[in-house]
Amino acid sequence: MVQVQFAGLYLLAFISILVTKINGNDVAFKLALEWPNSFCIEQKSKCKENLPSDWIIHGLWPKSKVKSRYMFNLSDISNHTRKLMKNWWPSITNNRTDEDLWRHEWEKHGIFAKENGSDMTLTQYFEKTIHLKTKYNISQFLEMCNITPSDSNLYRVEEIKLCIFEKTKHVPFICQRCEKYMLEVRICFDKRFVAVNCSDANNGLKLLYPKTVSASRIFQSNKRTGACTTCSDQIQIQNSDLVGRSKYSLLEFSYLWLLLSLCSWCLLF
Repeated sequence: MVQVQFAGLYLLAFISILVTKINGNDVAFKLALEWPNSFCIEQKSKCKENLPSDWIIHGLWPKSKVKSRYMFNLSDISNHTRKLMKNWWPSITNNRTDEDLWRHEWEKHGIFAKENGSDMTLTQYFEKTIHLKTKYNISQFLEMCNITPSDSNLYRVEEIKLCIFEKTKHVPFICQRCEKYMLEVRICFDKRFVAVNCSDANNGLKLLYPKTVSASRIFQSNKRTGACTTCSDQIQIQNSDLVGRSKYSLLEFSYLWLLLSLCSWCLLF
């Protein structure tokens, strides 16, 4: 029975990715949740000493580029929401206060946010972001799959995606730092804030989910194959995700055939 469930889950995940590629990507927002240790691991001098022990909010980023008329004014945000923001949306760098961070995120992203075509107010934007953070508890999701912070264990991107897919029924985007560390989990939404699949990328990598900012020592002998940069905070529409893609690769069909065969084999036993 366990074999059937496991094979079926892989099949559902793969079909979900294929459906995204067929129907196009209806992403209007991305919620970016960040692992503090991964952010600070190679720039310790910039980070505060006592880092949060949970995933924090990096931002809620809209696809829209049409500004609203609302300006940043911290007093417009309720004390209750601000208290939650201090816990879940803090600045972890020494050169930026919490208020500086929130202002930056509003002026770069929030001012463009629209829900069902209507401009979101400052209060609506920050309250919505906090609500989504509480709904998508990444630490809890990963722990339920035995994916826990460690300075030695590596996890495959596919394993992480599958875990979150099992809990949300949608494919997340896993953002990595330096091709080594799991930096962010991004959940995608349509204009009504209904979760949708993110574009599929970064498969094949094995990433560290660092327990401490000293974890970089296990990678010191590895040759870096890419630039040590963070993922873009812009919502990109990739041609490979649009209806215009006329065919799938032989590898994709091979995977699907293999999964179908595996499911059939499991049902026999």
